[in-house]
Amino acid sequence: MPDHKQWVFTRLVEDTDDIRQLIAYAIYKADKDDYAKQLVRRRLPESQLPAYLERYHDSIAYSERQLDHYRDKAACIIDRLVLTVSQQVQYACDRKIASLKLSHEAELDKK
Repeated sequence: MPDHKQWVFTRLVEDTDDIRQLIAYAIYKADKDDYAKQLVRRRLPESQLPAYLERYHDSIAYSERQLDHYRDKAACIIDRLVLTVSQQVQYACDRKIASLKLSHEAELDKK
């Protein structure tokens, strides 16, 4: 382990304007929250929670494989979002084109 404390945020987020990096960190936080809730459900004494959560944090912060896992999950979420938005835009455009064609044909039939 390095001589200084590693922080998951610093390891995942090098650029606070990079949405993929921020989503990766949000996924990590959601997983950490889920882990904390599991510990509470297992009736772990509250005084022991910080130590467990610190070990969880360190298991991620010091593992490039785990960090890559969060980066990959974030990339998948963004890819799905882009695909969904693209499909919705395409559908809306197709409907508008069809509507315009019908209107145009109706105008031509009047002449």
